[in-house]
Amino acid sequence: MAGKEKAKLYTYNQSTVFSDGFHAEFHTNQFDQFNPAYFYHYHDYYEIVCYFGDAPLIYVYLDREYVLSRGDIVLCDMFQPHMYMCQRDHNYERFTLDISPKMLTYFSMGIDYTQLFKAANQNYPIFHTDFIQLSGYMRLIDEYREFTLRRKDVGVQRAMLHLLLAYIYHDCAAVINVKVAASSGLEIVDDLIQYIDRHISEKITLEDLADRMNYSSSYISRIFKRYTGETLVQYMTQKRVLYAKQLMARGLPLGQVADMAGFPTYSHFYKCFSRLEGVSPAEFRKKL
Repeated sequence: MAGKEKAKLYTYNQSTVFSDGFHAEFHTNQFDQFNPAYFYHYHDYYEIVCYFGDAPLIYVYLDREYVLSRGDIVLCDMFQPHMYMCQRDHNYERFTLDISPKMLTYFSMGIDYTQLFKAANQNYPIFHTDFIQLSGYMRLIDEYREFTLRRKDVGVQRAMLHLLLAYIYHDCAAVINVKVAASSGLEIVDDLIQYIDRHISEKITLEDLADRMNYSSSYISRIFKRYTGETLVQYMTQKRVLYAKQLMARGLPLGQVADMAGFPTYSHFYKCFSRLEGVSPAEFRKKL
């Protein structure tokens, strides 16, 4: 099964997700073997996918396969491995909404929207809509697309996407077993992710992050692990390797790549890269 593959961190549009708080895109393309959505991956933000395709689409989530039909909505939590499996020559239309942890917290005024992405929601990870619900979602998404083509007003776009999120929560509320206020810990996670992303080329340590957040290193580590299931050190290492791969694609010397990606030594870079990618940096470069 594809789910047995080792999942990799995927942050192709993270700068948009964490600068505007969201990234929304309507996909009309057919199967694209280079689209990371078709590889086992995970990301450091929440994701909602509204599927409008006519052909069945296989969604692999935590080693389990789900068959998506028109009108299904995928609710994907942070740091949860997943991918899509499809055939060539089929059109898989879908609207994808990525939301940063902090934006989801801002949206949560007395409502914990994170519960949409947890087992507390009986419609998780796939929400099967009915005809009336689907019609409402499609009208709102069409309105969002038309407005986006006319104007690039982030404030209005954000408000329209908040409405979409509210509709989904409203339709799922009856089967959500836990309703609690969103924790400020999610904002700390968002701050950590953004800071690491902006300073990935620097040799920042866990202690540096703790000083930046004005909390102890044990506290931020515990909070990050609680929300992501991953340690801060693991996350920083994967981010550095991801950035190193981008630098290698530019043809930079491996020693320079290791330094620019924030690794303390080349040997440390070599060990981390080989462990996560399954090949040495030199072998990976040959594949490029």
